[in-house]
Amino acid sequence: MSDIYEQAARLMQEKQYSQLENLLENTASSPEPNPELLSMYVKSTIASNKWAKALAAWELLRQHSVEHSNQIKIAKAFVYMPDAIEMPESISYLLEAEETPSVIEELKIVNRSHFNTIQPSLAKLTRAQLEQRPLSKNLCQIIFLLQLDDWKEQAQCFLTDNLNSYTFEEVCVFHNSAKELFGYDVVFECFNQNKQHSTENIFSLLILNDIHQQKLTRHQATTLLNQLAQSEDEMKPPFDKAKAASFHLVNKHLSAFNFDNLLSASSAPPSPKKPRIALCISGQLRGYQQAFQSLKDTLIKDLSPDIFVHTWLDVGGYREPILSHAQRVFPSCFSDAYKNALMATDLNGMKTKYPSLFAKLKDPTQASPDGLRNFYGTEHVVIEDDSQPPFSTLNNFQKMYYKMHACHELAMQTSDYDYVIRIRPDRPIHCTAAIDWEQVLSSAKHNHVFLDGGLRLHSTVKMVVGDQFALGSKETMDIYTSSWKSAEFFKAQHLPGGLPLRPHSSIAYRLWMSGKSIGRIDNMTFPPLINLTLPATDILKCLQIDSANRMDDVDRLLLSAVQKDLILEK
Repeated sequence: MSDIYEQAARLMQEKQYSQLENLLENTASSPEPNPELLSMYVKSTIASNKWAKALAAWELLRQHSVEHSNQIKIAKAFVYMPDAIEMPESISYLLEAEETPSVIEELKIVNRSHFNTIQPSLAKLTRAQLEQRPLSKNLCQIIFLLQLDDWKEQAQCFLTDNLNSYTFEEVCVFHNSAKELFGYDVVFECFNQNKQHSTENIFSLLILNDIHQQKLTRHQATTLLNQLAQSEDEMKPPFDKAKAASFHLVNKHLSAFNFDNLLSASSAPPSPKKPRIALCISGQLRGYQQAFQSLKDTLIKDLSPDIFVHTWLDVGGYREPILSHAQRVFPSCFSDAYKNALMATDLNGMKTKYPSLFAKLKDPTQASPDGLRNFYGTEHVVIEDDSQPPFSTLNNFQKMYYKMHACHELAMQTSDYDYVIRIRPDRPIHCTAAIDWEQVLSSAKHNHVFLDGGLRLHSTVKMVVGDQFALGSKETMDIYTSSWKSAEFFKAQHLPGGLPLRPHSSIAYRLWMSGKSIGRIDNMTFPPLINLTLPATDILKCLQIDSANRMDDVDRLLLSAVQKDLILEK
């Protein structure tokens, strides 16, 4: 099997799609095909425009445990290729595939010109299919996305009659399209006084409402609040907690009317008391020296916060080269070749095969308490060894959430702070102009939290926010840093954001279930993280050692790639 993996990876890298298709032909006809090899076979047939074969293999692939992200990539290939969607079999299958609405939605956003090119053909083929089959969730979403005005009335009726059966993710896609076709009010119209709705749908509507920054009118907010109060939903997970969260969100809209009046009215002069601010720096130090200078030029100069550092013993030079981090660790040509090799095996397999390379990625430098106290100018420094229990069994996400929580607790045990800033050690910031800190802190005092990335919807991890920088009141930051302690409870209550802890997502759900408003600080930008890239010369030396007694196809691919990087570095 490993020989086939290596050959397939090499052919994929060299874009020899016909040879790859021939190599994996038996995989497509096997009663128990290997999903990874079958994925490569689908890609090879798509690249060769052999749509019938690709379609048959895709259908087989969907019967096996394949990551949703891979399903989306394959659906995207069909939607993106005009000659593929002209096949009746293709359009019929695409209209049934759950991934298709998300793919079309993404295409409209990221490549509008291509969407405009294929939209007439997609619309024509979809209309033909609509004449032959009843409406469904998928079809209605596609109707909205393709702007089929002649099906507008039927789709609107289906939306009104079937909204209760929609999942949160389906409402998200449906909502975007419905808003574009009908205007925003069409979604709210489904929540009228004559029809009771589940707390799940009310909660989904409220989150979507805030994501799109649409303010409820006083009448709409009052109507929804009355529905929540009168609702006789069974108190069962997860909607018992969703109901409580819905109350929070509706009340936030109602209180906004009074808050707006308060801001417009004359108010007493602000308190002369200087706010107490804690700056919590948590996580692995990698790249901290370069990043800290940007903090001194901005946050520290303007706000004079007390600094708290909670980190690991190993400084960490290079990131672990998982698939999503490879481009941060290796130069471009080698990174591409490495990712193709990694997809044909796994990280442990690469570590076993290239021990010298992975040993080079290990930085033996260790942090010292005195060194960090002197560097950061603070006595509040905690260093722990993540190679020892109880931390040695934690994954990177768990370590991140633990350090966020521990650093926050360290600050809270030291003094009573009004505001807390949390940042990664390797996160630089930049101010394009002066920041109105008085306005920022005033907003933070009134239930607002400032992050490095606002709320958005992600196709695989659902609701996400930036998780590398945050500024909020002490109470808000209690919630922001609570994932480590509350994840088990969230899981027990069947709430999103529970175990397993995930980056970006766990924080997002906690903030929104607490009714917090999320935004970014005007004039503050976030340059790329400080990444250390392994030089091509070092990679070449390691590869030569690791492949000395072997030299297979993958070795040759990696060596060829790093030699291209050597030329580019000159």
